[in-house]
Amino acid sequence: MESFVMGKEGEMYMKMEALEKERVRRGLLYVGVGAVAFQVAHFFEHILQAGYWLAHPSEAPWLTPWAAVGRDVLAAGGSKVTGTEYLHLLGNTIFFVGLVALCMLFAGAGHK
Repeated sequence: MESFVMGKEGEMYMKMEALEKERVRRGLLYVGVGAVAFQVAHFFEHILQAGYWLAHPSEAPWLTPWAAVGRDVLAAGGSKVTGTEYLHLLGNTIFFVGLVALCMLFAGAGHK
């Protein structure tokens, strides 16, 4: 590898590049952690639903209020079943994007 003397402009560029990489890593971490937290909340929501269904087997399925609002917004012009499927698609997409962010973060962890 060639050695060379780096001027102030080069040093400034290297510092800016390092700061930009750190910003990207931090962003990937935030997206990944947010998606995992979202999935944990989603899991507990299903626990609540299962508990309700076990306690009230003859009643209609129950959704938490925020899930019902999401379903109704996504079902605009369609059926509740369509809204529920769109809600699951959106949730799975959020989780997938978070997993991709974490994979990118960990794949680049060894490269400096």
